[in-house]
Amino acid sequence: MKALIFGASGFVGRHLTAHLVESGIDVFGTYHRNGAQDFPIRYFQCDMRDENRVHSILTEVKPDYVYLLAGPAFVLDSFNNPLRTYAEIAWGTLHVLEAIRRLQLPARLLYVSSSEVYGQSVRPDQLLTENTIPQPMNPYAAAKAWGEIACCQYAVQHDLPVMIARPFNHTGPGQNERFVCSNFAKQLIWMKQGRIPHKIFVGNLNVERDFLDVRDVVRAYHLLMTRGKSGQTYNVCSGKPIQIGDILRLMIQMSGLEEVKVCEESKRVRMNDRMRIAGSFDRLNQETDWRPRFSMDETLRDLLAYWKQNISVPGGRSDV
Repeated sequence: MKALIFGASGFVGRHLTAHLVESGIDVFGTYHRNGAQDFPIRYFQCDMRDENRVHSILTEVKPDYVYLLAGPAFVLDSFNNPLRTYAEIAWGTLHVLEAIRRLQLPARLLYVSSSEVYGQSVRPDQLLTENTIPQPMNPYAAAKAWGEIACCQYAVQHDLPVMIARPFNHTGPGQNERFVCSNFAKQLIWMKQGRIPHKIFVGNLNVERDFLDVRDVVRAYHLLMTRGKSGQTYNVCSGKPIQIGDILRLMIQMSGLEEVKVCEESKRVRMNDRMRIAGSFDRLNQETDWRPRFSMDETLRDLLAYWKQNISVPGGRSDV
């Protein structure tokens, strides 16, 4: 079996590549600009806005599985550049769907959306299910929702086997420092090494989020590819929200640092942020038997170990 990962050089893409290679699948991947190419697989440079390039890659590879992960991953960036966000996510999705249709490829497609699509539908006392109506609140979420609609339309009109994943927050080794857990880890390792004072800069520590280990996430993606139902949407989450402040306390304890001053920075606080976001993975579990394997403690320890080993890498890696 051959798998093509659009966005193989990003944070999740690298973990998915590793998982598929270990599963005996012949993997091909794309990167945008100078993405990391960590595995002995064939990589293609690809701008998702380039319809002809997307078509030519699918023509050459003729994959059995197509994983669509490519595109911007940091929500705040979408406010600064909504046009690029829509072009790479929405138009990129359409380019993949249309190429598969035109080439008449018998490929299964997993479209990776986001829990961000739920937006205004979030209620602090309820777990989000796939039946919750999406109400996006930012350009990133809106572009992802647009991609979902296109996938459903192609599944119905053209009988393409397309599954949709809605992952909630996830973290783990290799994540870019712009994301909260990885940012905490890098700052704490710098303190441990004496590079900066024992002062950590944070956003809103009172919000609660539903976190998974990225290795559990990619395992879910593989199971959805092989067992998911076409046209169906699946939450990928833990169902157990944790307060960001509790994550920080755990990481400080794990780091061995005794006194750390916590300083909130306004630039790290998202406007109109929901206090609690959590989902239900019942549908995913019922159809694939998937459930999380990594505990939060294991994930955070591995994340700290990653930064201890890679702290010399300026800026970490990109998730694009």
